[in-house]
Amino acid sequence: MLTKSLSSKAFRTAKPFILVAAVRKGMPIRVVEYVKQNGMGSTRGEKPLLEAVGKLLASKRFDEAIFQLECLSANGTFVPAQLLAQIPSKLLVKSPVLLHAYAEHLTGQGKLALAKTYALLAVKTFLEQGLSASFQASCALLATIHARLGELSEAEVVLLQLHDENLRADEGQSGSVLLALAELGHLIGLEESRSAERYCQAILLFEREGQPRLACTAAFCRLFAGVYTMDCGVWEDGLSDLRRKLNGSGLAGEFDSRLLLLECAYASRSGNWDYLLELERGRATADVKELDYYHAAYLQLLVLRAKLRTGKLADTQTIDEWEHEASDVRMLWLYSCAKLEVSLAAKDDRQTKRWKERLSSLRANGGAPPPIERLALSLERDAERNIMQTDDHSAAVRTSIPWKVRCFGGFGFFREGQEVQRLVWKRKKAFELFLFLLLQPGYAAPKDQVASLLFNGDENEGNKVSNQIYVCVHQIRQTAERFLGLEQAVVVKDGIVRLSEAGFDYVDVEKYRTLVKVGENLWGSGERELALELMEEASQLYGELLPASLNADWLELVREQLSDYQEGLLHKLWDAAYGARQYDRAETVAKAWIRLVPFKEQAYHAMIRSVYELGRKNEAKEWYGRLEAMCRDEYGVMPDPGLRTKLFG
Repeated sequence: MLTKSLSSKAFRTAKPFILVAAVRKGMPIRVVEYVKQNGMGSTRGEKPLLEAVGKLLASKRFDEAIFQLECLSANGTFVPAQLLAQIPSKLLVKSPVLLHAYAEHLTGQGKLALAKTYALLAVKTFLEQGLSASFQASCALLATIHARLGELSEAEVVLLQLHDENLRADEGQSGSVLLALAELGHLIGLEESRSAERYCQAILLFEREGQPRLACTAAFCRLFAGVYTMDCGVWEDGLSDLRRKLNGSGLAGEFDSRLLLLECAYASRSGNWDYLLELERGRATADVKELDYYHAAYLQLLVLRAKLRTGKLADTQTIDEWEHEASDVRMLWLYSCAKLEVSLAAKDDRQTKRWKERLSSLRANGGAPPPIERLALSLERDAERNIMQTDDHSAAVRTSIPWKVRCFGGFGFFREGQEVQRLVWKRKKAFELFLFLLLQPGYAAPKDQVASLLFNGDENEGNKVSNQIYVCVHQIRQTAERFLGLEQAVVVKDGIVRLSEAGFDYVDVEKYRTLVKVGENLWGSGERELALELMEEASQLYGELLPASLNADWLELVREQLSDYQEGLLHKLWDAAYGARQYDRAETVAKAWIRLVPFKEQAYHAMIRSVYELGRKNEAKEWYGRLEAMCRDEYGVMPDPGLRTKLFG
């Protein structure tokens, strides 16, 4: 008997999974019945199951192996390509479930033409068998393949059909369809602002169906698509949530390389190139070979950008191989972005213009999916500036209008009609001195203080430290003149190193400190309403100070001081909102407070009390559980028992 031959110890000891997953996916009846009778494994029990299938294939028991692989697929198990490759084609085509799985593998390998063939066969067979859920999942895969091949008309036809079916669905929506619409909805005019909602719906559906791998994949896709557009706090919360999902389902090792890609892409968002390279070098557990070819190439591009923008040697020859992947439109985008990056680094105006035009041509033939679009737009802006700013750059940008400087959430300079995001420095110490002066009152500091804090010496002890300071001052003048059009941007006079006050009239950190100081004074004098207005304005300015990869003792002290300021503001803002019974506002402030100081018990108390007053008592208990775990793990104590009594009675 077939089922008896499959009832090995590996299968009998596997934990049951949620049967509805197989039913909703529209799996063949024989698979659903087998799952119902025997149960299948969770992700933690997959290895022995796959080994058992391997033995069936080795002994040429193909029918049994196909049946078992269909059952595994119903459980959301990742069926290895090497197992599918062992099945004769004439037998493989009889199983639409495995045709779909093989088409997914081929898509990940970049073999799109062959993948389309298998996906079409799966669509046709599922339709003939009346398995609507599986039919829709294969249609979603087919739409993805069409889009990557540049067959946009075909992709649009399939996506429109899926969108209509999804709206009319009587028994709930399809996670696979929602994921495809989230990623490709822009092709049929769906609002991009709704993409995040579709990603979240897909994640929830996969979780309800007991499909942790698909849920984590959808969560990865959401974060990758939004790496340049999502609010930083929301994105970071999403990454933490993905890590929890992976740890809870035993999939952490399988997703290591995808987590590395996410972290590197996020580092590139704020131009933290040194940190990006640290991440890439420290990938102890991440095997980049586990990435599909497109995501592996994207990671290569990020590393290439980081090396070129930090003045390091970069292997630019490997990107030429991407041109051979021309069947995939996304690879053409990546190739063009890489060539434009290389041209910018080489200051080759002719090639810069050529590759900028290539990206414009690709955009005219159909927009790129995020995050390529954002990356390409950033590069094109850099190229536009490069083309306009030739050797006479400083004359072109010179003007009497001073610059506004952003230090929170990245580093940049702004004034009417102009924006500069990147300055090229020959010496890291010159960059550090420039930042140090920007963060000082009046943009100035005594020379002996500069020597002590930045050069670990006393400028009166000898000429060495003094010479180093003057070399950095000269470098600042050159860089500021070239990129900001400022002459004599820094001077050393009467023992003071000073930036030109005419060159800079606003630094966000300076404004933040002023708002905090005035707000605290008003608070102390009883002018609470006005104080809260200024504190709210200050709290909105705050963010990560300068590139996270820039490490210096003096800078860490500044970061700690500003963090303390921000915590004090959030505490007062929460007290005010909670006291005024504005519990929605109190919850928002509490979230920001926890993000700022994730090991602060008071911040958790604020969150728990806020959601409790909003009537979400179960959520309050969940937050208490997190607080309890944090106190136990970090401090070896338990939280305030009075709070527990209020929640649990």
